[in-house]
Amino acid sequence: MIIDTFVHLGTFSGRTSIFATLLSIVLFLISLKILPRKLKHHFGNETLDLFFSLFIVFIIAWKVSPLLIQPDLWKKPMILIYAQGIGTEIWLASIITLLFFMWKIWKKKLPILKVIDSLTIAIYLFLFFYSLFVYSPGKIFIQIPINIYREIVIISFLIYLYKTKPLASGFIGAFGLITIGVLELILSLLKAETNLLIYYLSLSQWFAFLCLSTGIYLLFFKLERKKKRC
Repeated sequence: MIIDTFVHLGTFSGRTSIFATLLSIVLFLISLKILPRKLKHHFGNETLDLFFSLFIVFIIAWKVSPLLIQPDLWKKPMILIYAQGIGTEIWLASIITLLFFMWKIWKKKLPILKVIDSLTIAIYLFLFFYSLFVYSPGKIFIQIPINIYREIVIISFLIYLYKTKPLASGFIGAFGLITIGVLELILSLLKAETNLLIYYLSLSQWFAFLCLSTGIYLLFFKLERKKKRC
């Protein structure tokens, strides 16, 4: 495991967490080839194209967002090649990616419940690889890194999906997002290092609230409405 810090590769420098993120995405894409059929069927060609588009949009938005935050950079756009914003830039890129995601679903008329199920499994697989690489010390039970707790929950959830009968569309997303949302909120309070705050919350807490609110919305609105129709 590695600690999140800055490293230098020749003339290029960056945070180890960024390199770990890129490597985790690559391993996630590779893992789709060896997933059990029960999980692999969630990732059709259309879904994979959507996820790849989201990844490209996020990277572009993340690299270009400093221009929106610091207008002076328009005079020296080449600085963007080396800029690695981890605060407001990630927040802005996430909003742009989310808006693109919603527009893409509306344009393609994709079944949103199935897409969110697939996205939830993708999040779990990504976090599984990311937690293998990035070491996160904790305040409580310091001898056990925070990322180990995350791995236990992720592996348990993936085993549950593999062992249980196929779930109706939306239930994987609802329960999976609520679980990961609650987990990340708890872990954010146990982390030993000071988190970068974005509008009074850390990035992991914003991620947790997004997962939690989306999961609750699916469970109590989308799925309940679907039951009534049936």
